[in-house]
Amino acid sequence: MSFLNSFEFFKNKKIINLTPHEIVLVRNREKIIFPKSNEIVRLEEEDKKINDFLVLRKYNLPQNFPKIQENVLYIVSLPILLSVKRKDFIAPDTGSGAIRDKSGRIIGTTRFITIYNEENKEE
Repeated sequence: MSFLNSFEFFKNKKIINLTPHEIVLVRNREKIIFPKSNEIVRLEEEDKKINDFLVLRKYNLPQNFPKIQENVLYIVSLPILLSVKRKDFIAPDTGSGAIRDKSGRIIGTTRFITIYNEENKEE
């Protein structure tokens, strides 16, 4: 993770991917691949049928969040990041930071997203 250590936020951090997908981070011509781990964190879905073509979906937070550990960051999906707002959660930028193949599928990202900062830190 050579180029990540050049950024203070990532320096000396262990990064664990909690998504069901391999995450590829690309900077210049260097790639870092974060394999999916055995532990996956996803929102739980609860559907209520409205008619044959429409369901009302409710998302519930999972109960299997890892404990906060010093010098560990967790890669999670954007919905988890937005729902939980933990300082150790980051998500791949699948918007303007996404790298796409010719078919438009995301094959990597150039950066991660965090929504944690000193103004919104946990109480």
